[in-house]
Amino acid sequence: MVTTKPIENNNKLNQEKKDCNLYVKNLSIELTEEKMKEVFSKVGEVKSVKIDKYILQTKINGENVDIIDSRGFGYVCFTNAADAKKTIEEFNEKKLQGFETSHLPVLVSKFMPKNERKQYLSKLQEQQNNFVSFLYISNL
Repeated sequence: MVTTKPIENNNKLNQEKKDCNLYVKNLSIELTEEKMKEVFSKVGEVKSVKIDKYILQTKINGENVDIIDSRGFGYVCFTNAADAKKTIEEFNEKKLQGFETSHLPVLVSKFMPKNERKQYLSKLQEQQNNFVSFLYISNL
């Protein structure tokens, strides 16, 4: 006998935790993960924080040097979805303390895997393409 109970439970757990993950854009290059965690912890309990970085390999004075720099975005995982939702409402499109060196407001949204994001964006594009407007001009 094959049971699907563990798979169903796993899918349910993944769906619940999915709403806890946020994508944060327009981070300053100098921002650290510790400072980011400190700022977002004011809303609720933060499980983890990750700032995406790249390594630039260059030569300085004839020596190979690796320069690690922020890519300007990161992720915050809360322990519950309510805190994540509250964070989006409070922080999205705002200038935040500790983020001042970025000249753009911080953008906060739910994290979506690439395939989901593509589907979502294609639906939005389709809706915009289906929108028809008419301009009526009288008394010409």
